[in-house]
Amino acid sequence: GRYDHRLAVSGLAYGDPFENSIMRRDDYAFVASKTDREDVYQSNCQASTLTDRGHQYPAAFIIKASGLDKHSLKSGDSSAIPFVHVDIAGSAEDGVEPGLGLCAITGSPVATFAGAFWAH
Repeated sequence: GRYDHRLAVSGLAYGDPFENSIMRRDDYAFVASKTDREDVYQSNCQASTLTDRGHQYPAAFIIKASGLDKHSLKSGDSSAIPFVHVDIAGSAEDGVEPGLGLCAITGSPVATFAGAFWAH
């Protein structure tokens, strides 16, 4: 079912709240090819925190690069593929020198995922 809702509810229950963001046209415009050398644009040279909707364009890139854009809800139930992008950069980074990456590994969203999928 609706994994985004399930994660949001679990996050509130386990003290690790999630924010659900809606994809917008400008998220897809950000990753659209800007030259004839690429099919899709992955990123810019700024941190996501310094980029407008920087938390969303990675999802737009994944959707476009993987072909999921051809399997959205608009494509009909038989070919639709459910998809949720969860930004876990703070939990995924390890062994980084101080000042070169994120401040600390947080473990977020481990509690949320455990509550959403093991408890059910």
